[in-house]
Amino acid sequence: MTDEPFDLHPAAAAVATLVAAVRGDALGDRTPCRDYLLGDELDHLSSLTYAFAAMGDKTFDTPAAQARLQREGAGTVGRRERLPADWRDDLPRRLHALAEAWAAPSAWEGTTSPGGFTMPAAQCARVALGEICVHGWDVARATGLPFELDPATAAVLRAYFEDAAPVLSTGGAGFDPPVTVPAGASDLEVAVALSGRDPAWTP
Repeated sequence: MTDEPFDLHPAAAAVATLVAAVRGDALGDRTPCRDYLLGDELDHLSSLTYAFAAMGDKTFDTPAAQARLQREGAGTVGRRERLPADWRDDLPRRLHALAEAWAAPSAWEGTTSPGGFTMPAAQCARVALGEICVHGWDVARATGLPFELDPATAAVLRAYFEDAAPVLSTGGAGFDPPVTVPAGASDLEVAVALSGRDPAWTP
């Protein structure tokens, strides 16, 4: 896995555009993530987006960040009742803050702490990309809204999941085992399949 920095702004913007278009009456709809209805998915995406921003600016383990994460239930199962009333505006703001945190060269230096352990900062950025893109894809499939990534981002996303495949193939790290896709599948489809989701899923 390369440690070369990449720009998270395109992915964050793509997910933000998607979230802003979600209907409020769709929060109880099914998603490709079997444990989550749409509102649960959005709550999970909201808390993890804040968490990965805090990992980027190296504030994750500060008392203020930990208190906020605890209030929001970060690291627990998403719950739609925790979504703030302004979630369509709040989540895009968080996504932008995530991209901004990782735009700083210092974010990619050394290690960062995702709670209780340390990992290379560059690896953490790739995990963040994988999380927001896969959950963004979940939201898109649940709602029927379009979701596309620019080619450079999609290539980084695919490479991350290909590198993580040995773990994901066991159903570890919260993902189901990978799904087989036909030859010629796009980078996004391959990444989604490696995360244990069926790219052909429909509600």
